[in-house]
Amino acid sequence: MFFHYVLVAILMLFSAPAFAEGAVFFPPELDYKMICRPGKTEKPAGGQSHNSVAAQYHDGAAKLRGADGEVDIPQGLKLLEQARKGGSVAAAVMLADYYREQGDAPKAKELYQYAASLGDVAAMVKLAADETDAEKAAPLLAAARQKIAVDIASGECESLRSVHVLVDYLRAQEEEDAAALAWLNAAAEMGNIWANMSLSDAYNIGDGVPRDKKKAAFFLKRAADNGSSEAMVQLAENLLNFQPATGNPAEAESLLMRAANKENLRAYHLLNRLYAGDYSPTLKDQAKQRMALAAAVKLPHVTAELLVALADIKRRSYQEEEENQAFTLYQKAAEKGHIKAIMWVAEMMRYGIGTAQDVVGSLKYNRLAASLGSAEAALRMVDVYRCGIGKKPQASLEQYWLQRAQDLGSEAALMAQLPMMDVSLQKEALLRFARKGSRRAMVQLAFLEQPVDENTGWLKRALQQGEKREDGLLAYARMLLASPQPDYPKALNLLQEAAEKSTAARRFLAEYFLTQNQAEEALTLVDSLPEDAGSYALQAKIYEAAGRKEAAMEAQKIAAKYGHVPTLIALTEQAVQVGGLSDAAGYVSMAVAASPCRVRHWAKLEKLVKQGALTPPSGKTWPDFRTRGLMLRDEEPSDRQARMAWLLEDGMTAEAQEMLKETAMNGNVMAMRRLGEFFLLEEKNALKARQWLEMAAEQGDTAAESLLQRAYESGFLNAPESK
Repeated sequence: MFFHYVLVAILMLFSAPAFAEGAVFFPPELDYKMICRPGKTEKPAGGQSHNSVAAQYHDGAAKLRGADGEVDIPQGLKLLEQARKGGSVAAAVMLADYYREQGDAPKAKELYQYAASLGDVAAMVKLAADETDAEKAAPLLAAARQKIAVDIASGECESLRSVHVLVDYLRAQEEEDAAALAWLNAAAEMGNIWANMSLSDAYNIGDGVPRDKKKAAFFLKRAADNGSSEAMVQLAENLLNFQPATGNPAEAESLLMRAANKENLRAYHLLNRLYAGDYSPTLKDQAKQRMALAAAVKLPHVTAELLVALADIKRRSYQEEEENQAFTLYQKAAEKGHIKAIMWVAEMMRYGIGTAQDVVGSLKYNRLAASLGSAEAALRMVDVYRCGIGKKPQASLEQYWLQRAQDLGSEAALMAQLPMMDVSLQKEALLRFARKGSRRAMVQLAFLEQPVDENTGWLKRALQQGEKREDGLLAYARMLLASPQPDYPKALNLLQEAAEKSTAARRFLAEYFLTQNQAEEALTLVDSLPEDAGSYALQAKIYEAAGRKEAAMEAQKIAAKYGHVPTLIALTEQAVQVGGLSDAAGYVSMAVAASPCRVRHWAKLEKLVKQGALTPPSGKTWPDFRTRGLMLRDEEPSDRQARMAWLLEDGMTAEAQEMLKETAMNGNVMAMRRLGEFFLLEEKNALKARQWLEMAAEQGDTAAESLLQRAYESGFLNAPESK
């Protein structure tokens, strides 16, 4: 073995294949493991024990780097200085590095010289690097090379812990790449983790050496065998991602568990995905997933993503104790700036889930998420100022947040504003979104630019472009179903194709199956629906249609708990039917708190009030209560009333029709078109549809003209002789 070490040392005197400039090296890991004898141990000064000096160095380094999640530079420097005085050369080098970064060159040089005098290779090299005089630098480099060579020859490898410093220095010099590679190979042979991982990376991409995947894998495995958690994670990633033909999820799981035991957060992230079934359905295991995440969140440097992953699991249990824990986890992640966590804190505070109900506090968190760039949070702020949730209703702020949501890329905000825009402005806004990749905007543009052709223009781009092609398929299917002459078979084919990858398409397809009384087909999509109040309400309907009463009731409870207003209204009606008036009043209060201005729901409640079966909450009279919902304030322009009717989702009430008619007669083109669409698509009243659409077309509304043209082509409306 001794002769082997000597041979390696001699080989380093000769040339080796050169590294190309710019090769990427991994930073050194703390968990080095050498396959040679340990070097000389430092002798503690002042009677201190090895353990106390090592602890001071470890704690000081952690404070200085923020390894425990909190940076404390003064305390870190104090502990490192104590360790240096105790004889720790590593502490002296770390202190020198700090002062060098702070621009205190004299202090750094003094500490480097102290460490170099005790034989530290890193200190020697850094002193040489700081020397402007090549003649003064040469002896330092020679001493560093000699120290490493002697350690290799004797079987000691203490100085190899600093070989990365020498290698990086040599590679920065002209015509020194060969020497750098020789030292790198020598260090790798002796078990240096960083050297093995650097060589693996070099052979993997062919940087300075011939590209060789087998050699890359060999060096990576050797680094893992020597204790590198990063190497373990990379090997696991190769097994999971990059070698599908020879991938081995079980072996990857073993590697990740070893890395996780070394507190490697990347390992925990991959274990979370592995047990969630992202890589292999056979390894999907929520119990293991919970255990892995529970271990991860105990680490002082845990990431917000891991906190949120465990919070999601606990929240979905819908058990009070678990929900309380989920709220705490979301709060911790929110403190780290995680937008999803901030929004869940806001949502749970609003409905009093996992914490006391606090509408005002919820608003603060929601505004924070919006200010950090969440389009969804900005849309929630629209409801706040439209409906007065914890704030006084303000139309100007509602418009501000609606525009803010659109600026942040919200398609929903764009679609909500489209009816209020002139056609030219519609095209401008749609073009802006389409150029950024919005497939829904592309489809909308295609239908504005008649005739529609699947093989040209925006529609073709929406159906073919990029990984999000499913968005275009879904948007196109929705358009086909909403057209005057729906093409159900084609729309269904598009939906089924999109549903393979798109959760939004699966949800829409489930809704479509339900409307077609195909409960069994809808049931196959239940588990893949996104987890929100609307999805649980849809699940309840699907379970009900499939005859699964208990499952339907459970899903309905969850939807109600998270403020789904139609579910709360349905529960109110059910409670009234069985005489549970106190329950009914409770459901009404929850509905008002969840959404005080959803016009479409209050007509159902109004009937119950008029029948004397229900009393409005908070002692209000019904007209006052309804006015609060409709938000019909005298100072608002009439087109706002029209827009409120436009945004109805469950059909148009008689009040909404009257509102639109009044606004249309005052010259509002959007109201004319909306009435025309209503009579054309929902009421099938050709006479009234034609009347309102022609009025809008005469005012220059091209969308109304387009709808008229399609109605003429379909035969629903008789084209005028002049046409």
